[in-house]
Amino acid sequence: MQRSEARRLSALLSPIRLAEYELRCASDPVAALRLHCWNTEISEAFYGPLQYLELAMRSVMTRELVAHFRRDDW
Repeated sequence: MQRSEARRLSALLSPIRLAEYELRCASDPVAALRLHCWNTEISEAFYGPLQYLELAMRSVMTRELVAHFRRDDW
């Protein structure tokens, strides 16, 4: 990615959103956008496991609340 391209892409995104990335990358727009993309990739990697964790937690909570209140519509 070229600097000019990074600047154009940065203009499309919120300056507030990129500020933290730029701060960590010594105001280098290319490095900041690469870090932003890496953050997105990490978030994508966690989405599936978090989805299953949330489903498991809700199922266990439902089971325990049904048992505690002795009714299906706790």
